[in-house]
Amino acid sequence: MHPEDRDGVIAAIEARKSNGRSSVEYRWLCADGSYRHFLDQAVLLKDNEGRPLEFAGTLTDITDQRSLESQLMQAQKMDAIGKLTGGIAHDFNNLLAAVIGGLGILEKRATLGNEEAKILGMTRRAAEQGSELVRRLLAFARRQTLEPKPVSIAALKESVSDLLTHTLGGLVSIEWEITKDIGNPFADRAQLELALLNLIINARDAMPDGGTITIAADDRSVSSGEIAGLAPGNYVRLAVTDTGTGIATEYLEKVLEPFFTTKDVGKGSGLGLPMVYGFAKQSNGAFRIESRVGRGTTVELWLPEASEDGASRDVPKKSEAVAVDSDVRPLKILLVDDHPKSGRRRLRCWKTWDTLSSKLRMAARL
Repeated sequence: MHPEDRDGVIAAIEARKSNGRSSVEYRWLCADGSYRHFLDQAVLLKDNEGRPLEFAGTLTDITDQRSLESQLMQAQKMDAIGKLTGGIAHDFNNLLAAVIGGLGILEKRATLGNEEAKILGMTRRAAEQGSELVRRLLAFARRQTLEPKPVSIAALKESVSDLLTHTLGGLVSIEWEITKDIGNPFADRAQLELALLNLIINARDAMPDGGTITIAADDRSVSSGEIAGLAPGNYVRLAVTDTGTGIATEYLEKVLEPFFTTKDVGKGSGLGLPMVYGFAKQSNGAFRIESRVGRGTTVELWLPEASEDGASRDVPKKSEAVAVDSDVRPLKILLVDDHPKSGRRRLRCWKTWDTLSSKLRMAARL
């Protein structure tokens, strides 16, 4: 029996001596080293004269039920954290845009001495680090802008290997296991590379004495209800496996929360896995993690497979652009910039879309 459940079971057995019944849940250790959940119920049977005879009861395996409940609670918690994180990151991103823009204007217009220029440079670097932090938070909250396209696994392997040449060190090696004629995942290539790099670097950090990181890629077909949160269809599975220290069971659900890390202070931001999780979800895929202390960790990234015409099998195509008749009356577009602290509302009106788009492109450059 799981040590944490022992006291509760003993108390239930003692209590049934007086009330004649018991109902208690506990975890039991199986031969493969895993625990299963059981619901143990019993009631006291008596003879015709009211004398106690024996306890009759049932022992029900409720492992699957508890697993589904845990997955639901975890999904609800991650959704709530994602909404909160996304809202904060979005507002913070707007503030940083003003800070970075203001610093850029100062650099162009102000005459600065060496010391002032150094301070301004340090301030800009700090603001850019904050901007990178916001990008990771938005990735976790699934509010980043993605440009999904079919990604060649061979090209992905080449680019990731080049980036890791001087990063892993001499104690860690990488082995690729790619199945023949593997399909192309439908995802944003830059974000996929970044996600894979995060997983590989985490695997390296989990093996302080060195070891082997295995990156496997294969095609998988998923039926309805087979994997929670994953629509039926064809997927490309990328799995990163290390032979490191592993993650304790009680931390497995927490590792996807922003800023939670099992690394020492100063060695991890706690945003690597949440970013990968958010990217997988936003790409209509899935993120899975399995780990055993002392044996290592496997992190799986499931992404929709691109169909033959280059689109995802699970993502609806964008509607085709509709031709506009030149005789149709041009539309007027009104933009309202309403900031509660500015004390006023600024209205801008452009007669044509071309004028508006040029203004937007100019704003993006600024």
